Amino acid sequence: MRYLCLPILLILLSVTSCTKQNSVTNNTPSTPYNTTAIVVGDSSGYATIFRSKNRGQTWQSVFKRKGVSIDAVTFINDERIVAIGDFGTVYISNDTGNTWERSTIPSYFSLWSVSFWTPAVGLIVGNDVILKTLDSGKTWTPKIMPLGVIFNSVATLTDKNAIAVGFNEEDTGSYIYISSDTGNTWTNVSLAKTNYGFQSVYVQNPQQFWLAGTQTFSNGDFKAVIFNSADTGNTWKLQYNTELENAFLSVSYCSPSNTVSVAGGNAQGGLIDNYNQGQWIQNFTTGQQGEQFEGISYFTNSLTGIAVGYENVTGNGIVYITNDGGLSWQDYSLGGDILLYAVATR
Repeated sequence: MRYLCLPILLILLSVTSCTKQNSVTNNTPSTPYNTTAIVVGDSSGYATIFRSKNRGQTWQSVFKRKGVSIDAVTFINDERIVAIGDFGTVYISNDTGNTWERSTIPSYFSLWSVSFWTPAVGLIVGNDVILKTLDSGKTWTPKIMPLGVIFNSVATLTDKNAIAVGFNEEDTGSYIYISSDTGNTWTNVSLAKTNYGFQSVYVQNPQQFWLAGTQTFSNGDFKAVIFNSADTGNTWKLQYNTELENAFLSVSYCSPSNTVSVAGGNAQGGLIDNYNQGQWIQNFTTGQQGEQFEGISYFTNSLTGIAVGYENVTGNGIVYITNDGGLSWQDYSLGGDILLYAVATR
């Protein structure tokens, strides 16, 4: 889950002082119709991973550990999954989530997002760091360590390009870094305006990138924003901004319907907006005050997507599923004391 600090959002949504959340980048599966999904979160102080083999209809707990935090997850291929979190936590599964093995990263890193080019080469981003692996996640090497930059999200392209986004808590600066050499070097292409906090990035194709985040104002007000780049992340255009008191925390893309979906929350509950045919539509709210979506992901080449999050007062995990490219969403929530931070699909 990516890292967010918004004073007013804390009141409206009853979140903790700094909320974390994740972004997911999926590699193309070897089969055209995959049904596996993974969600990560926290249950009564235990880091928890759930797996669905039927596109979110039912879920099975496949991992539970005390003393660690898991906030983000991604598929590398049909069998290999990487989950990451606070205190340098990295767990890898080579059997679609049946078993998990811990990787080693210095414990002082808080990690928020992970993405891979190939089964061997990938990136992790977090507080003050971008790390790279060449051995399928067994070891990780810091590539850049910009002090004060909280990288919330990273995405890799099919070639050597990558993008990492976030913000600086001290100066409210917004940060966008791009790389064209598989993460070895990075260029800062951040926007001149400093009051945007970027939470999630999604690569629709090698040219089209999408950013979801929040714009804050000196009086404490805030609203959700979406930026788009049509030139591999070099320049950005504000595509959409909402009314006050909305926040976007995750963005995904449904290719069959050509729809960009963003998920987050407002005072009325969990919020999902869609961009289709040149228009942004506030499509869905859960209607339950205190709920917010932390992650959203579509299955590859499918109209089916999953959005996950939690209700702040009761701590119940929420799961919503669409089978029509984001036009409608149905409640398949897990309930119980479960905070769901991220979802990955194949």
